[in-house]
Amino acid sequence: MRTLIRLIVMLGGALTMLAIAAIATPVYAAVQPPRFNADSGDSCPYGVTMGTLTWRFSGATATALAVDIEGTVSDQPTPLSPRNCRSDGLNSRASFTAYFGSAVVGSRSATVDNGELPFAFRLGGSGTIGRIDRLVVQVCRFPTTPVGISYCGAPKTYRPVLTW
Repeated sequence: MRTLIRLIVMLGGALTMLAIAAIATPVYAAVQPPRFNADSGDSCPYGVTMGTLTWRFSGATATALAVDIEGTVSDQPTPLSPRNCRSDGLNSRASFTAYFGSAVVGSRSATVDNGELPFAFRLGGSGTIGRIDRLVVQVCRFPTTPVGISYCGAPKTYRPVLTW
């Protein structure tokens, strides 16, 4: 009987220690960075960008100081595309503009014609404006010759998200 009581006490103690450890230890799960996507607005679709955003925050506050942008921009037709889009003499440009209020913190773009282009860069993190409150992503199409019309899809706005 004493052995059984001793076993129950030891088991109860072990379970209590596990519960305390689970409560006291912060959980750092593998969190996927927020995804972004935007397109040029055509039905084919000709121009598309997609990827991930990794927001960089200050250590003292939850203020976004920079954003790492990683992804691809594609322009149809691509060599391996299953879509039936014909080449139309336009390329696709994905533009990324970081803002704080009405001030532009930084801007970058990536352009491709009839293919797919990977990119990775950071906006923010330097200069006089130290914060970012939103990122605007937009895909526009431009002629590959000096003459022609251009157009853009709807801009997409992304706000900083803590992922820890």
